[in-house]
Amino acid sequence: MKAMEETIRIGSRASRLAVIQSELVMAEIRRIQPAAKLELVTMKTTGDKILNKTLDKIGGKGLFLKELDAALLEKQVDICVHSLKDVPAQENPLLPIGAYSGREAPADVLVLPKGQNRRDPALPVGCAGARRAMQFQKLFPDAVIKPVPCAGCWWIQGQSTSCARRQRLCPSPSRCPRSRRQSWNW
Repeated sequence: MKAMEETIRIGSRASRLAVIQSELVMAEIRRIQPAAKLELVTMKTTGDKILNKTLDKIGGKGLFLKELDAALLEKQVDICVHSLKDVPAQENPLLPIGAYSGREAPADVLVLPKGQNRRDPALPVGCAGARRAMQFQKLFPDAVIKPVPCAGCWWIQGQSTSCARRQRLCPSPSRCPRSRRQSWNW
């Protein structure tokens, strides 16, 4: 463990949600060790940079960790904060998971155009995740699922705030941990 006069560098994706989650971890560290000097080091990962393809087409979950893990191994950061959803099931033995933060209620959200409260079955549903697509298809067998981004789609949450804003969509903040953490209110 670093001496308290040294700064603990915390690696995080640069996305709004990742920064908020990292700040929550930093607040917990400060609660336990008020004298700790902390620095947030943000970076864009390969998964953040490739926005026109779904994860299964570009290499899977590890793409959101690649640069952060490299920074940790090269001692550019001391710890990294990840969303567990981005971590591959097979743990890297060189980078063990050291701690877990408290979990929000696990839920997905269907994002509809502002003012709408029901899905139009004539329109496709956009979804970047295979798990979400399968779950949605089981609930609504008639639904056509398309990869996000998909112009004219309803949207199962799983993309960034900026993507949602570009598509002029409005999430249901009261039902989604991600939107609560990001305080989405447009």
